[in-house]
Amino acid sequence: MLARFDAFYAHTLEHFAQENQRMQQISFPPAHCHTAEHEGVLEVMREVRGHLQAGNYEVGRVLARELATWFQGHAATMDAMLAHVLKANAVRTAVDVE
Repeated sequence: MLARFDAFYAHTLEHFAQENQRMQQISFPPAHCHTAEHEGVLEVMREVRGHLQAGNYEVGRVLARELATWFQGHAATMDAMLAHVLKANAVRTAVDVE
């Protein structure tokens, strides 16, 4: 379980870093809220890793359930807003180039 968790943590870290970079590139107004959510999830994941390393796998199972619920809300709100702004920014950039 620890090896899979570490792979998932690395993926999550990379994904959040990419999102954070995109928000910075377009000066996304609510970036501070979005980034704070990312940091909160990563902090919890680091804490859970300690439990997994100690053999407390139930904490990992709880995290998996809770992350699924959190992700649905995050994707439907914050990520959807970011996607909308990124798309609008791409259209604006394409028009500016022409």
